[in-house]
Amino acid sequence: MFQDDEPESVLFDSNQRGFYLNAMLQVSKIDRNKFRIRNFLPRKFNDVEIYFKNANTTAPIKILVLEELAALAEVDRPSFRWWKPSF
Repeated sequence: MFQDDEPESVLFDSNQRGFYLNAMLQVSKIDRNKFRIRNFLPRKFNDVEIYFKNANTTAPIKILVLEELAALAEVDRPSFRWWKPSF
């Protein structure tokens, strides 16, 4: 938790914080088919859809759907299987 008298050197130190102050909702890949969603906001989200897009895709691909993301929560979820093995 934050302290009222905390200096900026501690406030913005990534070794002492598990989140970025300018990214209070984070999605990260933690395994080949698994994502971690972290909500550091004190409000819940309903009907969350997460999409993926890079230079090799022509359109965003839906990889995950959550009915609800609770406030101040961290969840690990498998993604949809959106690719097919080629062999």
